Amino acid sequence: LEHIFGRPLGIRRFSDNELIVVQAYHGLFKLNVKTKKLTQLISADDPRFGSRPLRFVNDVDVLDGRYLFFTDSDWLYPRKEFMSVLLRADPRGRLIRFDLETGKVRILNDQLSFPNGVQLSIDKQSVLVCETTFARIIRHWISGNNMKIGKSEIFIDNLPGIPDNIRLTSTGNYWIAFAGVRHVNQPSFLDRLRNWPRLRAILSFMPGSITKIFKRLPHHGIVIELDKDTGHIIRSLHDAEGLIVPSASQVTEYNGYLYFGSYYLDHIAIMLSCLKGVCCLRFLQGTNYPDVIVSHRPEVILDTSRMGQDVVVVKNGRRLCGTGAAVANAPIVQNKAYFEVKLQTQGTWGIGLGTRRTNLSKVPLGYDSEAWIMDQYGQVKYDNKVLSQFRTNIEEGDVIGFAYDHETFRIFVNGTEQEPSCRVTTRGTVFPIFYVDEGAILDIQFSTFYFPPPEGYDRILLEKSLI
Repeated sequence: LEHIFGRPLGIRRFSDNELIVVQAYHGLFKLNVKTKKLTQLISADDPRFGSRPLRFVNDVDVLDGRYLFFTDSDWLYPRKEFMSVLLRADPRGRLIRFDLETGKVRILNDQLSFPNGVQLSIDKQSVLVCETTFARIIRHWISGNNMKIGKSEIFIDNLPGIPDNIRLTSTGNYWIAFAGVRHVNQPSFLDRLRNWPRLRAILSFMPGSITKIFKRLPHHGIVIELDKDTGHIIRSLHDAEGLIVPSASQVTEYNGYLYFGSYYLDHIAIMLSCLKGVCCLRFLQGTNYPDVIVSHRPEVILDTSRMGQDVVVVKNGRRLCGTGAAVANAPIVQNKAYFEVKLQTQGTWGIGLGTRRTNLSKVPLGYDSEAWIMDQYGQVKYDNKVLSQFRTNIEEGDVIGFAYDHETFRIFVNGTEQEPSCRVTTRGTVFPIFYVDEGAILDIQFSTFYFPPPEGYDRILLEKSLI
């Protein structure tokens, strides 16, 4: 229903009490944050745009309290069909200037392919626009050298990701946020389809399916800082595991903090602005920065973007049924971690650890080198070998506790430790993993346990990827 109720995208401060807000489907508005009065400045169906209405208004910046520079990403497809805009790569996007005093509009560039974020340069001589489809930034001159005014040029090309918004740093440089990463070892889906225009056109008629595939791909959060004069990349900040900021739509720097938003996540990440000479966002990969803050930190649940085709996750990401496997949305990076599983219904099932490469649609697990699994018979399997056999019968209603210290599995049933423990040697990053088949239902507890964890063990901590 976003096309009815609206979808706010860009937002800028206009005065002490007023904001300029971009509504993707409805145009530009001014919001008084004190009185809550909302005034429409320009509507999406404004007759001045004729047969090319504002279908996908995206971002805005304000010059001298008079001029609004904003992007319309495509005059044919609305925001809810953004994947079609990306796939078709047609130059239907526009950079537009709106004069608040005279009410006049002027199209500055109408040959852009998915123009997105907008940012005035610190000297106010040019406007920078993220051209999402082509992974580049365009600079349009609005003042200064008379030979350049009114012309557009490439500021930087071949960016390391699919750019979304652009904002100023505290030093006048530019923060660029990326919806997805692209490099030689991990090309974006747009790169892979670059030489297949007909296939892109066909896929553009099924954008929902492409969006689902995109969300299942491995994520790597990235933002970069660009030099304001040369356009060179000064530094890049990464969440290589995609744990907190798997995709960024905007980075805003304010009072010594960086704020990271995304077009689909339900939280905002906050961190101290980068220390001198150090790439601070690496805290998302485990570097030690004790005073990093994360606001509205997501909890550990089953990851619905990475699961088998026929498995079902319900109960807010905590119940597993159907046929197939699923993993947690966070790896085990702390020294000692604990989680629990309540067996609701018997069948074929297993719990344990797995890598990102585990085939989640093929069960049972434990028959390759990507997962270490305890099954319903108490056998711990890895690479088609039985590593250990726990001597207990697990019945419906029983709670299985799983403790792991990167060397040993310890299994608890209804709070009682089972013998013998199982020594394992995992490689790389591993995640809690679970599978079900033949009617089995598992309830997974990553916190609020039925039984206290063994001494020294704790729930899986997302914070451990931050400090």
